[in-house]
Amino acid sequence: MLELLSRVAHLIGLCITPRGLSPEPLETSGLGALLAVVLLSVPLGFAVWLYRSYGALESKVAIALWVVADAALLYKAHATYAAGEPLLRGYYLAAPLLWSAIGATLATLAGQFLGVSFKNKRTAAFVATVGIGILLFKDAHAYVASTQQQWRDVLAKDPSHERALGALTDELAGDPKATETLLGCVAKRPNACVCRTLLGERALDAERTEKALEDLTQASCDGHALEPRAKAALTQALALSKRYDEAEPLAVAGLAKTPDQPRYLLALALSHNARGEADAVDLTRRAVKAGAGGTAEMLLIQLLIRGNDLAGAKLELEAYLKKHPDDARAVYNAALVADREGVFNKAREGYLKALKLKPDLADARYNLVMLTWRNGATAEAKHHAEKFAQSYPEDPRRLDLLTFVGIRP
Repeated sequence: MLELLSRVAHLIGLCITPRGLSPEPLETSGLGALLAVVLLSVPLGFAVWLYRSYGALESKVAIALWVVADAALLYKAHATYAAGEPLLRGYYLAAPLLWSAIGATLATLAGQFLGVSFKNKRTAAFVATVGIGILLFKDAHAYVASTQQQWRDVLAKDPSHERALGALTDELAGDPKATETLLGCVAKRPNACVCRTLLGERALDAERTEKALEDLTQASCDGHALEPRAKAALTQALALSKRYDEAEPLAVAGLAKTPDQPRYLLALALSHNARGEADAVDLTRRAVKAGAGGTAEMLLIQLLIRGNDLAGAKLELEAYLKKHPDDARAVYNAALVADREGVFNKAREGYLKALKLKPDLADARYNLVMLTWRNGATAEAKHHAEKFAQSYPEDPRRLDLLTFVGIRP
């Protein structure tokens, strides 16, 4: 009841100044609720007093209009909340009735207190008041009609506003520039479900698994509409962190409810792959088909190469490189396929390009040593072996590689 009355007070304010207030209350206010009681009862009581005092027809009309206006305010305050709409959407019904009630009350006052020299004073007072309401409506109509813009404005005022976040979830998820808004949200409310979930998904897509896990474990989503989505993202993050014992039960339970959920499929594929199970390839294919994104596509390519399905890997790589021509992992895997097929120049160029794109890609340098050595380019092999030892001093393969090419006894 407190929240309903607080919304009523805010809606009355919006009917008077539709652009001057937030289109949705930023918080529930006890003072606002008290104000609503006053604003709902005093004008109606005043209209009743005018009727009893003067018995004018317009005062009787004012009473009826105030009753209807009060009912409309209460109804729209509740209905907009229930429908997931900003409160300003209640303007269309509430504002005309409110301004008409004000006009009828002023018409009564004009009839009693303006001198006889004022002709049509009752009509003039009513028309002038309603005219003000019409001008306000004309000015604000486009804004009142734009639900999404209203929610954006609410979020600009309060980045952690739960209803605005819920309404704009898909928009925020698809907007790369929304990160600042999401960070502002968690700064104000650290466990905000929508903000933490979307930040976690962004971190997953950017392959920042630790950051994703941090965000997703902080998301308080129990009973929230976004809970299934948050749980799926958390499951994927756990699997990418190699916490398979935690990820797999969540993935199995999630897939029982939503068999084609891409993040659950990918998590299960990662878990089964870690255990060497044969269905990892099929699970990964399902994840790719369901839209699990680049991580799943790259896993499928790696599994096909490992299974020596070079033709299948080439098809997947061709499609992937069309979308991501400068993805170092994809370039490396294409070089690896060419290496396995014995195409020296293509493999060599691929490894070099992969290193240019991602200098810390140790496997590319290592394979380049082995490739050039096998093909008789021993001087180049020694050069790459030295570069490997310098670039990756902690790699356990370093000394054996230097021994292999004859640099170290």
